Amino acid sequence: MVANNSNTKSNTMTITFSATEVVTNVDHFECSIDEEEFVTCTSPFAFPDSLSDGSHTFKVRAEDNSGHEDATPGLYSWTVDTVAPTVSIASATDGNRNTISLDGGTSSTSMTFVFSGSDTGVGLDGFECSIDGGTFAACASPAQFDNLLSGVHTLDVRAVDIVGNQGPSPSSFRWNVDATPADATINTATDGNNNSVTNGGNSSSTSMTFTFSGSDIGVGLDRFECSIDGSSFSACDTPLQFTGLSLGAHTLEVRAVDKVGNAAETPTVFLWTIVTPPPQPEPQPQTPPSATQNITTPPSIGDNQSVIENQTTQIPISSEAPDTEIVSSVDGAGNAVNNDGLTPSSSITFVLSASVAGVPAADINDFECSLDGSSFSACASPAQFSGLSDGAHILEVTSIDNSGIRDLTPASFTWTVDTVPPDTIIDSATDGNNSTLTDGSSTEFTSITFTFSGTDTSIEEGEEVGINHFECSLDGSSFSTCTSPIQYDNISNGRHIVEIRTEDNAGNLDPSPSSFTWIVNTVQQDDNVVKNITSTAPTSTNLPDTVITSTTDGSNNVIGNGTNTPFASIRFEFSTINIDAVEQFECSMDDSDFVSCTSPFIFPILPEGNHVFKVRYVDVNGNMDESPATFVWDITR
Repeated sequence: MVANNSNTKSNTMTITFSATEVVTNVDHFECSIDEEEFVTCTSPFAFPDSLSDGSHTFKVRAEDNSGHEDATPGLYSWTVDTVAPTVSIASATDGNRNTISLDGGTSSTSMTFVFSGSDTGVGLDGFECSIDGGTFAACASPAQFDNLLSGVHTLDVRAVDIVGNQGPSPSSFRWNVDATPADATINTATDGNNNSVTNGGNSSSTSMTFTFSGSDIGVGLDRFECSIDGSSFSACDTPLQFTGLSLGAHTLEVRAVDKVGNAAETPTVFLWTIVTPPPQPEPQPQTPPSATQNITTPPSIGDNQSVIENQTTQIPISSEAPDTEIVSSVDGAGNAVNNDGLTPSSSITFVLSASVAGVPAADINDFECSLDGSSFSACASPAQFSGLSDGAHILEVTSIDNSGIRDLTPASFTWTVDTVPPDTIIDSATDGNNSTLTDGSSTEFTSITFTFSGTDTSIEEGEEVGINHFECSLDGSSFSTCTSPIQYDNISNGRHIVEIRTEDNAGNLDPSPSSFTWIVNTVQQDDNVVKNITSTAPTSTNLPDTVITSTTDGSNNVIGNGTNTPFASIRFEFSTINIDAVEQFECSMDDSDFVSCTSPFIFPILPEGNHVFKVRYVDVNGNMDESPATFVWDITR
């Protein structure tokens, strides 16, 4: 059924008609198509040929037996549109705000598309989108897709005109999401003496050459980046050579970067120590001196003993013992740990070294380690210990040279393991009127003050590492350092949330911040006005009772009134302090007419720019909130 003055995508038409004559009988009908001459016709009338696209008219008149013609023929107009609209994808931008080309790659799991369409007929009605072969569904530009898995994805977009013509060939965009970082491996380390050096080992050479390789399961490797001794990462190639290095411990870190910029969060690490080579032996005389010293003792006389004069005794002289040193210590998270320090990690790795008379020794045969008073046993550098319990620990290390001489004064290192995070408590919340608020309550004041405290679980009876600092977040903002009490001012109407967490001296962060929610409603209703309403007829109360209690964007982030978000969708929750008297809520977006709505109310896709949302309630008597709750924000990308 096609209504008069409407549109259709069909190029055929059948029209039925009739006439009323109160005097004499109708003799026949006459029809005119597109302003052509009238010809005799009958009902129903089917157009003999396919109609062309465009506007058409059909007129019909009746003639009675007396030859009288209808002076005002019946008129029917319509438009035929059989041509489907076209669509084009103008741009694709990932969650990192990078423009992505067709068949390109990205490390982001979100993508926003801008597209447009054109129609030569009755006009566009809307767009439909399909992601990865899914069912087409209504969409608008810009269209955002989040939480995409790694792999190849395809977006198909088609336009639909007012009569339902769909593009037979959707505009298609294909791209690759690669959220998995590349992996790097250090294959070999060779010093300037052409000796292979193991991770944690020693070398007497001041140069070192590394070879490394990488792999990526996604879009492929792009480059390597290296850091020597904690310097900034920079691009590097394999093999990589360092020369002129100083004596002591050194660290090389290597990470691989793929073609979309993914880099491993934990680079591959290689540790080694450069020691002074042992001195070359001096030329020896033909008759080497005895490793003894002659000591002449004075004569002595004892009972029943003869006198022995000028007796010479040979006493051996021992070589000097090595001196053991714990060069560095790194916990399981890769953070350096100081002697007598703290760590939240239950594992730790030590780099060991030994010297004689202050000169690094190359002839050390073995290290021996003792953890927490256990018996000394053989160990190597780097020495790693894992699965450590919370509490204080001590490592003692001694060294033995190739002559079997032992360091009798072991090096020692003490540290404390604390893996238990602290706990945070919000002690009080007070509004600008110095009234105490409870979690989830309301206030008409735009300022609030919180007091809070933290506790840290004891690692041993009577001991704890202690609280280092607090961090606060308001309405989903980034956490930042704060102290108790903290005051927030000029808070907008609506629901708000503050979250507070604690970090202890070991670096443990409270994983479940303490939170507090409240509602700001700066205009309270006038009970006297309400009591004076006795009529059941609609009456203006001028009571701004509607409150927007929550506003979250497409990433479920809380956004404040007057702020901005990069996401195209938004979700509002609203209520009123007279909830029992509400008949319905009415909403308006961007000054459009108010329409009935319910909480929560979601706008799935909005264009970039400034937007205004208003909501009001209507009570059971038809009274309308004349001061709707208003929320203003910007969508910026």
